[in-house]
Amino acid sequence: MALLRAKCLLLGDVAVGKSALAQSFHSDGAVYPEEYSMTIGMDLIVKAVPVAQDSVEFHLHDISGRDEFLDLANKVWDEPSMLVLVFDTNNQSSFTNLAKWLGQYKALTGGKPIRGVLIGTKIDTPKTREVAAEAAEKFSEMHQLTYFETSVTTAIGVDAPFERLAQSYHDHYEETLKAMHASVE
Repeated sequence: MALLRAKCLLLGDVAVGKSALAQSFHSDGAVYPEEYSMTIGMDLIVKAVPVAQDSVEFHLHDISGRDEFLDLANKVWDEPSMLVLVFDTNNQSSFTNLAKWLGQYKALTGGKPIRGVLIGTKIDTPKTREVAAEAAEKFSEMHQLTYFETSVTTAIGVDAPFERLAQSYHDHYEETLKAMHASVE
């Protein structure tokens, strides 16, 4: 049994639901923050997800979406393993700003392939929706991300993106092991 540690960045604008998503995932849906408190700088959440006989231990770096904390964030972003890019489906500007966040991530990783997901939050309020699922899917395909929609308040789809990332990370680990064994033989 292997324990694989993965540094995962949660990026997106202020108030898109990154912290609520991370807290709900961490507590298996038991915690929904009733009162909103804005992340100052960065929060770290750790949780393991079983994959086959192994586990992927996420070190989720929940980065504040406020520009004044980007310098701090850049110091802890060193060599991330994966990306969770988050926008609010009821806020078009949070979707438009995804390009900025993705650009920051790509600059940090030197253009390495992205192992990540795109998450549209707050789908429990469809009457105020501003971003169509089709637009988000197109963006995710363009940037080789897998798209998910979630609602933390109704506990819809919270675990699926992290399970997908864990499987992807585990698959990469297995491929690396096979390549190493092949080179020794």
